[in-house]
Amino acid sequence: MRAAVRLLALGLALLLAHTGSAVAATPSAGWEIGSTALPSTFAPGDTGAQYRILAKNAGAAATDGSAVQVRAVLPAGVTVTAIVGDADYVGTTWTCDVATLTCDLVPGFNGPAVKAGQVLPPILLTVTVDAGLSGDVVSGATIEGGGTPAVSTATTTPVGFAPVPFGVRDGSFRAEVVDEAGRAVSELQAGEHPFSVVVGLAVPAARFDDGNGGSYAAPADTVRNVQVRMPAGFYGSTRTAAKCTNDQLALTLGQGAGCPAGSQVGTVDLTLFNGTSLYSWADSQQIAVYNMVPPKGVVADFAFALIGNPVHVRIELDPDDHSLVATIPNVTERFPVLDQRLTLWGTPGDPLHDAERFNPADPFGGLPLPFPGDASPFLTLPSRCGQLDGASVSVSSWGAPGRVSSARTAARTVKGCERQRFGASIGLGMDTTRADAPSGISVRVDVDQQTGWRGLATPPLKDVAVALPEGVSVSPSSADGLAGCFPDQIRLGTDAEPACPDASRIGSVEIATPLLDEPLRGGVFLAQPRANPFGSLIAFYVVAQGSGVTLKLPSRVTTDLATGRVTTTFEQLPQLPFSTFRVRFKGGQRGLLATAPTCGTAAASARLTPWNGSLPAIVIEQPMTTDADGAGGACGASRFEPAFRAGTADATAGRTSPFALAVARPDQHEQLEAISTELPAGLTGRIAAATLCADAAAARGTCPVAAQVGSVQVGSGPGASPLFLDGKVYVTGPYRGGAFGLSVAVPAVAGPFDLGTVVVRAAIFVDPLTTRLRIVSDPFPASLEGIPLRIRDVRLAVDRPGFMLNPTNCSPASVAGQLRSTRGRIATVASRFQVGDCGALRFRPRMTLRAGSRRHRRGGDSTPLEVVLAMSPGQANVRSVSVTLPRTLSARLQVLNTRNACTLQQFRSDSCPIDVGSAVAVTPLLRDPLVGRVALVRNRASRLPDVMVALRGQGDARAVRVELAGKIAITRALQIRTTFAAAPDAPISKFRLSFAAGRHAAIAASENLCSARARRRSIAQLTFVAQNGRRVARDQRIAIAGCRR
Repeated sequence: MRAAVRLLALGLALLLAHTGSAVAATPSAGWEIGSTALPSTFAPGDTGAQYRILAKNAGAAATDGSAVQVRAVLPAGVTVTAIVGDADYVGTTWTCDVATLTCDLVPGFNGPAVKAGQVLPPILLTVTVDAGLSGDVVSGATIEGGGTPAVSTATTTPVGFAPVPFGVRDGSFRAEVVDEAGRAVSELQAGEHPFSVVVGLAVPAARFDDGNGGSYAAPADTVRNVQVRMPAGFYGSTRTAAKCTNDQLALTLGQGAGCPAGSQVGTVDLTLFNGTSLYSWADSQQIAVYNMVPPKGVVADFAFALIGNPVHVRIELDPDDHSLVATIPNVTERFPVLDQRLTLWGTPGDPLHDAERFNPADPFGGLPLPFPGDASPFLTLPSRCGQLDGASVSVSSWGAPGRVSSARTAARTVKGCERQRFGASIGLGMDTTRADAPSGISVRVDVDQQTGWRGLATPPLKDVAVALPEGVSVSPSSADGLAGCFPDQIRLGTDAEPACPDASRIGSVEIATPLLDEPLRGGVFLAQPRANPFGSLIAFYVVAQGSGVTLKLPSRVTTDLATGRVTTTFEQLPQLPFSTFRVRFKGGQRGLLATAPTCGTAAASARLTPWNGSLPAIVIEQPMTTDADGAGGACGASRFEPAFRAGTADATAGRTSPFALAVARPDQHEQLEAISTELPAGLTGRIAAATLCADAAAARGTCPVAAQVGSVQVGSGPGASPLFLDGKVYVTGPYRGGAFGLSVAVPAVAGPFDLGTVVVRAAIFVDPLTTRLRIVSDPFPASLEGIPLRIRDVRLAVDRPGFMLNPTNCSPASVAGQLRSTRGRIATVASRFQVGDCGALRFRPRMTLRAGSRRHRRGGDSTPLEVVLAMSPGQANVRSVSVTLPRTLSARLQVLNTRNACTLQQFRSDSCPIDVGSAVAVTPLLRDPLVGRVALVRNRASRLPDVMVALRGQGDARAVRVELAGKIAITRALQIRTTFAAAPDAPISKFRLSFAAGRHAAIAASENLCSARARRRSIAQLTFVAQNGRRVARDQRIAIAGCRR
């Protein structure tokens, strides 16, 4: 019994898959005839084999009442021994002649006309098979009369002793669109609502021992499971018919009020085995198929009454290709089914089906029952022209549940796509029109659905591509707190409940379809970047559920690498109609999108492509405007006025302290591109406290921990809650002409997104006169993989312990900066800076001087002079030093003559022809000392040259250059005084200045330096001024070298 139901389900599924005939104005009768061999394989010498002939008026009108005859044709070797016509409940039967193999129809009490859909009683021919017969034999049968053209059938029957296997009988599976005359339609019209669909299926019959020395023919095994799969694009709408409840169906079984007439969607004819013989349950008994109220989780449910038992067919949506699948599991073994014929109506309300509609007032008669309502289409053919795959069926039995028998109908041709019409529209709405703001967005797609049953359906939407306006981009801040949905969580191609994390939910969806009473609703989930069907950075899944349907639709999001323009694409949407598709993406401060950064109007564009390949896509543009305040206000002129602040955490003079710099850009201001800043004099870094990162590692952002000097936070995205990413700051060797550099490495990891490490490098320039540090960054990246960063906030901290060192000069100063926008605008900024407690710094410089040598000590000889300044840690740095030599040492005027001095240009290009000495400076800021030369440089404001010292860094500080300028003067007492008035505010452990003796010596002995008189008089006058203003003056005896003891 339920096997029959399974076959009905199969038929229903196939009906949905094969609807396609045009609705004709004039109905007609039409014969259908079939012949079945019992058993399905004849044994040589068998004397009890049978042919069973079954005929039906498959048309939409009754015959004209004239005589009807069936004529059989048997193959050679097969001899008829009896021919008998059965009778039905209304008295219809046959009178048969074994000699002519003919049977004439004897009308029942309903009259001589065979009504539409009526199945005539079966005719049984008992035959004898020759003992020597083998191979295949072909029999035939023809029905004619009733004012309807004759129709014939042929049956091929194997002859042999092989056992009859269970399965779908060869050639028995059929799924055909038929017209009003019951004729199969060979070519289907795209989008048409067919008149009806007929699905037939049979299983082989075998001969069984009856236990009494006889035998009988019955199905080879009992059907257990049946599943029918329709090609994608066939669909049915259960909304067009009323729905019957289980209670109403029970009343129908009991001949009560029963199901509403408007809920009948077709009929079914079955041949069952009742335990003793084959029994035809035909349309004379009005086996109606009803549209039921589906249970929860089921797309549609159809049912009919079989011998007092309800039989249900469950319709589901294939989660992979979204085709319809009809399933009946665990069919009862009580009434094995031999064959079935299911008819579903393309439009149940078509008046041509009134004669077949079950009429409780006339259950065995032919009284038509009109449809109680407006006719609407139930079934629709695919809208994709070309070759269409056939329907398929799979059947298993109770005797061998692990063995599945399958069959498929031939492919069909769909044509006439040019006759369809496609109309659609789209609307987009940002949450706000305020420029440079986070926002959600709502998207609504509407498809104009053709609902008339005599016209062609609107083709379903195949592809949707929506490009947001230029300027609208993915907001970086939206990634904060997000998670991605992995493939094993979404499980595309299945109807399993998605297990996407809550943090991956980025929106909601509602889909209204004419096929279902209620819209499908659900969520939008962010796909795990790269691990999605497209391998893309951004993708999402739309999951919509309801009425037993679960749709999982992946969508690819692309971003233009140059502009950041966002395009979202759905491809290969289900071949099912929808009237409205609404998607809303989350908004708020973490909204997925960022509005255009400036005021103006730009257009979004959409391309909507139908499955009908003959109709053009619809291209739509929608202007979208941004303003200053979300209420239409004008933005005004472009601005770039970022906030800037910088300083040390501990502003105590001479102490080490973390240094912080922060830049903040308001919304709607030009984008930040680069930062250049100059630290105040004396605020410097102890390069010796870190390891300089190699250039290759600095470029990759893979510097060692020993090179890290600080950290950075970068805020990206508009609104009050930008996304902050943490990074590290490393000190490097020379970069882009700077003495040192910085490598700022920020891992671009937010939520599920990992865009690698973003590296921004900066050059550190050391002023040679003041040692002030100027840091110039490279341009910041404007976007990453098409996502504009919209950098709002940069917070840099140089906080390596002991690295940054405060000045020892408490004069007011500032951290100056120049901030550049992406439009080239420069904002000059400054942050006040001043240290305190300078007076608490001690100042105790120690200086030693030594002159003479064994060969350079006599009066008139040039003589070497070495001056050494030593400073212990924790003191104020030296601002100026003045040394007045005693008269025992004099200047060599021929050397000090400005004509012999080099120019400043020569000095700075290391091309002075004469050096008068050398210098070495040791500073705790660097690992290696600064080493340099001493030259005399012309000074246009003085008759005497300046003493200038050019110090060069060594090792990893080789790019450092420091210049010291000393003014030479001759006092009234004819003493040489040299004053270095502007020493940098930098700590010095030791400074050694050596003047050489010889031809180019600048100093000579005025008398024999080894004499007692000279020794007494060799006292230098020293004056020191500290950066904190302290002054120290003392007399310092000069040590004389080279004297005999």
